[in-house]
Amino acid sequence: MPKYAIYTRKSNDDKKLTEKSTGEQLNECRQIALREGLTVTWECEESRSARTPGRRLKYTELVRLIERGRIDGVLCWHVNRLVRNMEEGGRLVQFLVDGRIKEIRTPHATYKSGENILAVVIEAASATQFSIDLKNTVKRSMDGNFRAGGCNYKAPQGYRNVRDPINFERGRIEVDPERFRLIRKAWEELLTGTATLRQITRHLSEWGYSIRATLNRPERPVSYLAVTEMFRNPFYAGFVKQNGELVRGRHEPMVSVAEFQLAQQILGPNKTARRVHEHAFAGLLKCAYCGQTVTAEIKKLRTGVWEGYHCSNTYGKCTKRGLSSTELEQQIGGQLSSLRIDSDILEVAVETIRSAVREQRTNLAVQTSQQEQALARVEERLRKLTDMWLSGLLTDEERYRGLESQLSAERLEIQMAMNGKVVNEGMMTQNLDASVRLIRLAGNWLGNSDAALKKQVAHECGRLLFFGVEKRVELEVRPLLKDIVSFIEDQRGSFEPPEMGSQSNKKAALQRQVCFGGPKHSGVEVPQSLLDLLASDRIELPSFETSIGIP
Repeated sequence: MPKYAIYTRKSNDDKKLTEKSTGEQLNECRQIALREGLTVTWECEESRSARTPGRRLKYTELVRLIERGRIDGVLCWHVNRLVRNMEEGGRLVQFLVDGRIKEIRTPHATYKSGENILAVVIEAASATQFSIDLKNTVKRSMDGNFRAGGCNYKAPQGYRNVRDPINFERGRIEVDPERFRLIRKAWEELLTGTATLRQITRHLSEWGYSIRATLNRPERPVSYLAVTEMFRNPFYAGFVKQNGELVRGRHEPMVSVAEFQLAQQILGPNKTARRVHEHAFAGLLKCAYCGQTVTAEIKKLRTGVWEGYHCSNTYGKCTKRGLSSTELEQQIGGQLSSLRIDSDILEVAVETIRSAVREQRTNLAVQTSQQEQALARVEERLRKLTDMWLSGLLTDEERYRGLESQLSAERLEIQMAMNGKVVNEGMMTQNLDASVRLIRLAGNWLGNSDAALKKQVAHECGRLLFFGVEKRVELEVRPLLKDIVSFIEDQRGSFEPPEMGSQSNKKAALQRQVCFGGPKHSGVEVPQSLLDLLASDRIELPSFETSIGIP
């Protein structure tokens, strides 16, 4: 019996309650299941925006259930509850195409595997376009508010965000009657030099000052770092800042411009800490649950220094469980071993691909020459037709216009065909050479190399996804590298050297066998998809040859 999942979602960006609540969506989906006699084995309610891929934990769990074959169909209130971006939308449609899910059912429509694919694609594209339009509208509105002196972010300490009584849909910032006086008192202590930053932080706690509670965090004491940032914020002098630009704000300033400048002199230059340790994979890993960057840290333990990676958990809704750097490198190295290929086989396969690139260029040159000749013939016919019309040899205007239109269409078709086929042999060769060097490095993982080289190899090999709960990392190999390795694996029988003879004789025999065909094998044909990737991809490996000796 088919197993169904119910997925309900409400965006956490929706402050006006314009969408149905998750409870209402859940009730409607349950009624559908009851009416149709469907077996529901999994339900979820989620309050997250779907504009950015990979940030919804429950949706990620749903995708895993589908991939494992535990879910055959999905019930939801509308397709836009499932997807609002084309990456996740394309994956969902592919599930339908592959038959991994039999149907997606809503109160108003049903999208079945092998049917209505265009309809669900249009729904997913419409939802994505809605998000794009909404983003542009909000951005334009926020930019206009900033130009008028408004603040588009959370009110600093001593102020609070409120709704404009004239236009309730707009927000504004006003003085916080409970906290403004205490923050002003802290400024006075700094300006008079009667207390240090740490003493001011302690005094604020003694005065009973606390940061206002939010939906995600309770009321809490102010920190030393927050106090330091507060005294460097030009907002207190009556300005608002956005993207490095300052404009005079509409809010009531707490200090004068002269007082703010004096505070900056007291604080001194804003120094940033110098990085003393280079983490090999910092900035490359993305959390598979929330899409945030994975950060690295070093701890000093009794047993020694421990280095590890975990999700930065920017929104406080993910997990900080992680992996040690040793385990992470072992997993990455193990997955990169799929790119390991015998050096002789790789060399001969690359020569085969080079030959295909040259052959494609030669074929294209012949084809281009034929197209240029055809274009010259069409232009000559057009010129003669014009001469006949101007000299009076052709007097039927309707026939003249028809022939002119027909020849112009032929000329345009030839020109479009010529413009659409360009082979940059230099770029294809460069990408092939870079891919070979990368495959050799990845297949023999750089256990003792420096962090910068490891980072470059991992970055160019593909995309790294970090699963903190399962303590694992997944590598999505770059399509160009994957196609090269797949091509070699598919043709391994053709690329394997003979069993008898010396190494040099084996290699020579192997080259003859592949390039010219042997008793059991014909010449190897390189897939066009691989050639297209060589022409369109771009691999940057500027430092590999100087960092490590590669043939």
